[in-house]
Amino acid sequence: MRVIHWSLSLAGVDMLHLLVISVFFGIFSSNIHAQDSRPLTSIQRVFSPVLDLRFHKLGTEKVGEYQNKSGEKRIYRDDLEVAEKNDSKKKSLLHIAHLSDSHIIDEESPARFWRSGFVNGTVFRYQDAYSTHVLDAMVGTINQLNRHAKNKKLDFAVVTGDLIDNSQRNEMEWFFQVMDGKDVTPNSGDQRDNPLPSQDNPHIKFKAQGLDIPYFITPGNHDLAYDGFITEKNRRFFGVPSPTATRAKFQVAPKCSPRYPILAACTPYNPLLPSEKDHYWSLKKRAIVGDNNREKISAEDIYRISRDSDPINGHGYGNKDEKRDHGHYSRQPVSHIPIQLINIDTSKEGTLSGVITRDTVNNFLIPWLDETTKKGNEKLVILMSHHPLSHILPGRGKRLFEKTVKKYPNIFLHLVGHGHKHDVVSYKGDEAGSGYWEIQTASLIEWPQQARLVEVALREDGVGEVITTVIDYGESNSIATDSRALSILTKQIPTALITAGDRGDLEDRNLNLPFKIPPNILKRLVKIQSQLPEIESSTY
Repeated sequence: MRVIHWSLSLAGVDMLHLLVISVFFGIFSSNIHAQDSRPLTSIQRVFSPVLDLRFHKLGTEKVGEYQNKSGEKRIYRDDLEVAEKNDSKKKSLLHIAHLSDSHIIDEESPARFWRSGFVNGTVFRYQDAYSTHVLDAMVGTINQLNRHAKNKKLDFAVVTGDLIDNSQRNEMEWFFQVMDGKDVTPNSGDQRDNPLPSQDNPHIKFKAQGLDIPYFITPGNHDLAYDGFITEKNRRFFGVPSPTATRAKFQVAPKCSPRYPILAACTPYNPLLPSEKDHYWSLKKRAIVGDNNREKISAEDIYRISRDSDPINGHGYGNKDEKRDHGHYSRQPVSHIPIQLINIDTSKEGTLSGVITRDTVNNFLIPWLDETTKKGNEKLVILMSHHPLSHILPGRGKRLFEKTVKKYPNIFLHLVGHGHKHDVVSYKGDEAGSGYWEIQTASLIEWPQQARLVEVALREDGVGEVITTVIDYGESNSIATDSRALSILTKQIPTALITAGDRGDLEDRNLNLPFKIPPNILKRLVKIQSQLPEIESSTY
C-alpha cells in the first residue's frame, strides 16, 4: 500500500454580482492501493470510494480514499428486440479500446479559468495537473491487456474528443507525445515551479509508454475553444486572458513553497493558501511566466498535428497531401473485416453542445453510407463522434441525421464521449430488429477515470453482439494513481461550479448488446467465420 499525504486547499468560487464566496481549507491523507501486475478489468475488480460521493467536509476521515471490491458481471440487454441471450461460441470481428475526454490540461495557463458579469469562478479539479500521467497509465494498461490477450488482440483504439482542455498548442503536443511514446514535460511557463518531490511531481519530464495499436481521433468542444465554449473573438467579453499573457487581472500566482506541497502550487488560479496575503479574488495583478507555446490552436492545426503524428493515416485525417476543411472521415480500419468506421465531427467552436448540419449529412454521411451498401461491398458501420445524440443542438440537421441513420440497417454502433459518464442508449431503425447502440464512455479526467473495451462478435446463430468491458488504469505510471484518489476528493468536496464524472448504472458498463446483421452482410461474414478467433471477452 502506498500512502501519500497532501496539504490541499479548495478553490475559491467568487461570484461578483451574487457576492457569494466559498473557501475551504484542510488536510487529508489518501491511501493508494497497489494494483496487481496482471491486467485486470472491472469484471475481475473495481475501485470504489470508501465514503459515498456526496458532499463531505474537508478533513473527514477517509475522504478521497478508495478500496478494491469484487468485479461486476455483464448484463444482457435486448433493447432492440433482436434475440434472446445465447451462450454459444462467439467469433471476434473487431476488438476496440475506447478512450474519451482525456482533457490534457496546462493548468498553469492564465486562460484556465473563465469570468463573466454574473459568475466568477474556476473550473478546478484537484487532479488537473495529472492529466498526462492518467492518459499514460491508461495507455500502459491497454498495452498490457493486449499483450496478455489469449484469443483476439486489439485492432485499434478510438478517442472520442476533448483530447485537451483549453485549445492550446502545448496541450495538444502533450496528448500526442503521450499517445506516441515520446518524452513529455507537462509544464509551462517557469520550469522551476515544482514544489513537490520528484517522485510525486506531475510536472516533471517523463518517458511515455505509447499506444501499441493504431488509434483514431475526433475533436471535441474543448479542443476548439477555451473552457470548451469561449472563442478568441469573445474571449475578452468573458474576461479570459490570452493564454500567452504574462500579467492578467484578477490573478494571483502563489509563491512556490515546500511548506505547502499542493497541486499546481505555482499556477495563476491556485486554491487559496493560508500564508498568502493576496486572495484569489484580489484585483491585484501578479506577474506569471509567459509561454508562447500556450497559443490557441484551430481545427486545421489539429488535423496537421494528427498527420505529423501519423503521416500515413493521420489518426483518421489522411496524409499530408489531403486537403481538408472539415473534421469528418470514413475508414475501414481492418482490411479483411467488412466494418466501416465513419467519424462525424460534431464540435463547433463556441458551443458546448454538438452540431450536425444538413450539409454534413447530405454531402458526407449519406454518400459514405451508400458506399457500404453497394453490392459486393456491403459492410457493417460504426459511427463515431464526440457528442451523443442527446447533446446535439436541435434543428433540421439533427432531424435529418436521425431520419437517415434509421434507414440504414447496417449501422449497429455509435461511439461517443462528452458526458463524462458511462451510458448506453439504444436507437431502433425502420426495419424490424434493426437499430444501433450508442455507447458513451466515461472521461479520463474525472472520476471514475476509466476507459472501455468494445468487442464486436458474431454468434453461431448469425446474430451480432457488442460486448463492452470497463477498465481501470494500473500502476505503470505511479504518479497517476494519486490522481484517482484526487478525482474522488473532487467529487466528495466540490471545488467547481459543476462537478461532473459518473460511473453510470450497472446497465451502462459491462454489457452484451445484440444487434441484427443484414442478410447480405451476414453472407460475407459466414465466409470468413472459420478464420475468426474466439472472442477475447470470454477470458475476462
